[in-house]
Amino acid sequence: MDIRPSKASARQSLRIAAHPAMLRGLVGLLAVVPASAFMMAWEAKYYVKQLSLAQAGLAPYLMASAIAYDVGVVAFGDLASRRPRAQGNEHEPARLLFGIGALLAATGIGALTMASTPAAALAGFLAGAVGRGAVITLCNTDTIARMPHGAVSAAAGVIASVQSLGAIVVNPAVGTVVQRWGYGPALVVIAAWTIPCTLVWIVWRPPRMHPLVE
Repeated sequence: MDIRPSKASARQSLRIAAHPAMLRGLVGLLAVVPASAFMMAWEAKYYVKQLSLAQAGLAPYLMASAIAYDVGVVAFGDLASRRPRAQGNEHEPARLLFGIGALLAATGIGALTMASTPAAALAGFLAGAVGRGAVITLCNTDTIARMPHGAVSAAAGVIASVQSLGAIVVNPAVGTVVQRWGYGPALVVIAAWTIPCTLVWIVWRPPRMHPLVE
């Protein structure tokens, strides 16, 4: 059986990737891709190398960050789901919530440059994790809700692929910067990167939403 993608499916994927809702959504995701990559791949090493935390004591810190991410996903997702009923305009994106989430992600990462103890660093990682969860949830649900009928599953696949590819690209770059100049410059760049992508997502006028039905 030939399982290679057909030309038709490739064209469909390109059309989905080029859809205005998808392009806007990918910009929103890019706001926190560097922060996500750092927190998933470098958090443990940061505690050990930068703050001299014993490797045997890492588990509570890493678990707290994972829980904080879930809190951001659930809390901001719930707030976003309530917002249209309160405002009566279901086609408007959750710009304020997205901005708050992005601010948490940026300031959490930026605060790590001033952390001198594991407890102080944990506060930054927790804020960053909540913000990441908020941005990713709001961005993904908003993007999928604006895609045409029949494209929802494919759109979700494109989103997941971009997140994975982003981490693949960012992690070596972060490693290079950390090795040459230390964690400080890498953290500043990651935090600053969040701002322009967030502003673009907020001001970009999105297409109307569609019911979430295939």
